[in-house]
Amino acid sequence: MQNLRQNLFANKTPLLIIFLVIATVILVALAMAPNRPSLPTPNLGAQKEIIADSSLSLSELYQIDEDEEASEAAVVSYQSDVQIMTGKNKVTGVQLEIKYDPALITTVDVLPGDFFQNPTELLKKIDTEEGIISYALGTENKGLSGKGVVATITFVPRTGVRGETAFEFLSKTTVVAENADQTVLKEMSGLEFSLGSSTPTSSSAQPASL
Repeated sequence: MQNLRQNLFANKTPLLIIFLVIATVILVALAMAPNRPSLPTPNLGAQKEIIADSSLSLSELYQIDEDEEASEAAVVSYQSDVQIMTGKNKVTGVQLEIKYDPALITTVDVLPGDFFQNPTELLKKIDTEEGIISYALGTENKGLSGKGVVATITFVPRTGVRGETAFEFLSKTTVVAENADQTVLKEMSGLEFSLGSSTPTSSSAQPASL
């Protein structure tokens, strides 16, 4: 009987040694493994919601100059200001997309207004075939609040044309503000005017809410 016990103990000893060696290797590996970085804890604090509170509108037309050409025909240019009211927003940039009828007006141009001091022009494109003004500008300084002129549009009526036309804001028009990840444009009002008289008559279009 004693010999049987000795034989069983002798058979178990190698298995026990192997088990202990494996366990030791695992423990050493775990101890030497680099610490895994903990996942960042989500910031559950409520962030202040930025409300779209800005509006854009086009002013009534006014004459800006008159040049006499060799034919002695008067070439009269007109201007409309793109006006902004920021409400509670602190605006850092504006992108304008404005539609017009190239069959009725020509020599269209757009220039920065006085709302931004020393603005940076990011985009200026006038598609004379489709009749679309694409213009973007902004500031590297802090956002501005209040009202003012962000840009001015100038044009010349085509000779001999008559009819109703308009400057119309398109859906790509955008107002960018501090701490806002989307446009803060609340509403925009285009400009309707008549050509054919000595002086074009204009009226503001109904505001379009977004």
